[in-house]
Amino acid sequence: MAKFGLLYLQRGRWGGQQVVPEAWVRESLHKHVTFSPPRGPQTGYGYLWWILSEPHAGHEEIRAALGFRGQHIFVIPSHHMVVVVTAGARDPADMNRPSEFLYSDILPAITR
Repeated sequence: MAKFGLLYLQRGRWGGQQVVPEAWVRESLHKHVTFSPPRGPQTGYGYLWWILSEPHAGHEEIRAALGFRGQHIFVIPSHHMVVVVTAGARDPADMNRPSEFLYSDILPAITR
């Protein structure tokens, strides 16, 4: 999961080679649908990637692949960083905990 996130962070390049067309990476990470859900940081959707707005650091955008039971890949270009969470959440109320942890602990720790 971390390698996949890093591949997208590097705009489709791996080991000095372009393995996914940069145009596709850019297009898939682009916001194609915009909406405001009642809770959660989602602000849009690309091609299989959520676009999250980080409210504490000037509204930078974070790309996220959100999977079953809390499997998350966060791509944070402004910090050249990928965060991966592997979880086994069974309660739907716990599905957003990785995003909450990203905002409450990880991002504040790197922006100090």
